[in-house]
Amino acid sequence: MDLTGRLNETLVKAVNNSTVFQSGSIVTLNSTLEAVYKTKSFSSKAKSIISEVYGVNLNSTLNSAAVDKVKSILFQMDTKGISGRSYWYFNGSTANPVFDRLSLLEKFMEAVSDLKNLSTSAKDMINKTYGINLYGTLNESTLTNIA
Repeated sequence: MDLTGRLNETLVKAVNNSTVFQSGSIVTLNSTLEAVYKTKSFSSKAKSIISEVYGVNLNSTLNSAAVDKVKSILFQMDTKGISGRSYWYFNGSTANPVFDRLSLLEKFMEAVSDLKNLSTSAKDMINKTYGINLYGTLNESTLTNIA
């Protein structure tokens, strides 16, 4: 979508209907896109797990589908109430929206990467004890179980 030229009715409708602009407000949109941009500077271990689980290559230019997927990661709900708020990484404020726990997201992904590199006997023990299979490709369900 080219916003550098003259606006017309078709372009305005396209902007209005774009999933990028469905974040609630321009302030939230800005904060969200800044957070997406910051994930591109995560460590290679963290980016590797995000790529494996979510199919998003943070080392390349992100298309709208990839941005939407990263947004879904950033807006993950804390359904167990562990973090003390509604979202793991987002402060939940529309007046002052901040993704103040991006370092937690990065460190979690790095820890998952480290788990994948454990010895076979350690991975077997984790699988038998906690039901978490660290062999093969991980998925969102596995990440939820690890968390």
